[in-house]
Amino acid sequence: MKTRVTDAGGDVGKTQTMVELAAQIKDSVSPDKLKAIVADIMAEHRSVGVERMTSYSGATKAIIGSMDLARLHQLKSKDPQIQEFQRKCDDLMIVGSILACNQKVGYEQAVKSTRLYNEEFKGMVREMKAAQHEAGSDPVSPWVPTNFSATLEDEISLTLMVAALHREVTMPTNPFKLPVKTGGTVAKRKSGGPGTNVTNQAGEGFVTSPTPAVSGVAQSAISTTAPTLDAATLAVDTDISDEADEDAIVAVLSVIRTDIVDGLRDALEDAIINGDASTTHRDEDITSGDDPRTAWDGYREISLAASTEVDHGATTLTASAVRAIRAKMGKYGVNPRELTWVTGINAFNQFLDFPELLTLDKYGSSAVILTGEVAKFDGIPLVISEFIREDLDNTATVPFSEDTTDDITQVLLVRRDQFVRGNRRDIRVETDRNIQAMVTQMVSSARWAFAALRPTDTIVASLQNVTLI
Repeated sequence: MKTRVTDAGGDVGKTQTMVELAAQIKDSVSPDKLKAIVADIMAEHRSVGVERMTSYSGATKAIIGSMDLARLHQLKSKDPQIQEFQRKCDDLMIVGSILACNQKVGYEQAVKSTRLYNEEFKGMVREMKAAQHEAGSDPVSPWVPTNFSATLEDEISLTLMVAALHREVTMPTNPFKLPVKTGGTVAKRKSGGPGTNVTNQAGEGFVTSPTPAVSGVAQSAISTTAPTLDAATLAVDTDISDEADEDAIVAVLSVIRTDIVDGLRDALEDAIINGDASTTHRDEDITSGDDPRTAWDGYREISLAASTEVDHGATTLTASAVRAIRAKMGKYGVNPRELTWVTGINAFNQFLDFPELLTLDKYGSSAVILTGEVAKFDGIPLVISEFIREDLDNTATVPFSEDTTDDITQVLLVRRDQFVRGNRRDIRVETDRNIQAMVTQMVSSARWAFAALRPTDTIVASLQNVTLI
């Protein structure tokens, strides 16, 4: 390998081999000259970029060869090499967005000025071009990511507990009316007429009804009047100092990414449990319209509307009281495989005193485990959530007055298939400079929705007025 060096005075020297450079460094006694040589070598290496030596598997090459970078960026995949590419895209977008705001330049210009783009991302793209050639497709075109990848959304999904209990649908419009059955369908015996013998033109015999109409076919009534998914914007604000350069931002990328994942996840989980979309929230400490708990009606509000709340009388938890809320659910509480207990940390510690409780270590090796499941009671999975409030009063609300008793919690029982989550768009990032605080504000937002399929039915029940221990 050869490189061009300068002497201590800045004059350009001859092209030398690494051996010659080593001899020169050895003989040199000038610290300034040594510093100049090392700096020039590092600059030369940075201009070349980092050479990657990734070998793609046949399956990965086939995936890369079947789509462009924009589609690959949004592909939900468990392939570690595709996930690496997607994470690199997210890092590049975070760095580029912040620098574009700090430096007052265009986003694409900021991205392409970074070492992250020139030394790592471009090398990754070159490898993908080679893989696409091998796959027989056209090479990828120049491209810069403008939103978060599927990998970030997967990271949020993998950390969900309560929200993971319910299926997610992509919302083609907002609001989006879900076509659902108005009631259960029961199969019936399909009968024709008297069983008339008829023949077709080829002379082959059939036994069928002489008329196309048949009786006794099960009907499935579909309604498009309810429920409706109405997406709300949930956002995380991450502030970055104006003094942060690329190196500083890259050093804290994992912190920024974790902040985004945790912030969006927590807002979604909290709203699903404690949401109340009415003008005045049932909890008196929630007064701001930008609180995520005002986005939609959650478990507690739906239980109130369906009159499935049971007052436990300000005493500690008992097994009979927990079973009482299951009875409140009627037909929706019959099948334990479709139910989940949702409890806070304090109530879970009270569950541990029940001999009927089976902890995960007793059945986990051979059972299907829900995300966040820690135990089973009466064959029903139990999930702990930090968003089950433990500062309620005896009316199952958070009082505004400090003089009111507020050391009460609750236990919820949820029919999982009777709720649905909506996703309107990919996670988006926007930046703006706050000149008073001297920071760049990076806002990451998602458009999500949550709804009960039958909001007036007994699909969730609540044991209220449970005393803390």
